[in-house]
Amino acid sequence: MKTLTRMMLLVLTSLPFTQAPAFAGGGFHGGVPQNTIPTQRADWQDRHYLDLLNQASVSPEESNTIKKSEEKLLIVDSATAKDRATIVAIVNKAATGKNAQTMQVFKDGKPLADVEGNLNWPVSTGRETFEVAPSGKSYPTSTPAGYFRPTYLTNSNKQHLYHSVFFVGGVAITGVQPGTETADLIGKRASGGSVRLSKANAKLFFTMVEKSPVKEIPVIDRNGSSKTIIGHGNNALSGAEKTNGRDVLIIVQNNPEA
Repeated sequence: MKTLTRMMLLVLTSLPFTQAPAFAGGGFHGGVPQNTIPTQRADWQDRHYLDLLNQASVSPEESNTIKKSEEKLLIVDSATAKDRATIVAIVNKAATGKNAQTMQVFKDGKPLADVEGNLNWPVSTGRETFEVAPSGKSYPTSTPAGYFRPTYLTNSNKQHLYHSVFFVGGVAITGVQPGTETADLIGKRASGGSVRLSKANAKLFFTMVEKSPVKEIPVIDRNGSSKTIIGHGNNALSGAEKTNGRDVLIIVQNNPEA
């Protein structure tokens, strides 16, 4: 069965990606832009292939590289973070701990339950290793820790991107089909980097983000700090840097003590 699955995925990566997430302009649409260089296009296909797998095959040397980086834990105070945007999602990618492999969602500072009434939404994050894709290139299958804004949304059954909210590169909060091996692994580190939810929970979060109005919001860097503009000259203005977007903040922490 595993051999058959890998053969199917190899076929998938050889197909043209007509509805895969676009990288140009941060728009909310599907389709790999045709003006991307072949390397970028191949990278997306490689990463998508790895994200569809549920098991890793890595060398001890490559695996140790990730383990060393894991020693740097990002720990978030949810009591403070929940008020930093209209919608805040806090993902805990830790492998162990009371709230490991869960996501908390807040709207206007209040916790929101998932479709089954859980305040800690079950998730599956990256396998936290280095893995080799069909192209022969090695990629980290880790979920990046930090503070992020949504970059684009897509819902493509053809590419297995169910109610996907992308927030950094090709990494998204995304749904998986019920009754599959992938769905059974929710609650464990099993993805190629994306944050997997049940399809129903992904739709709930996707709809919430999609309905969030676009407005002027502060620019926040990956460590959670608001970026500032320092003016020069008599008429120059200083203050927080702003941009137009949805007031949604996605925080990925690695906190086994949460």
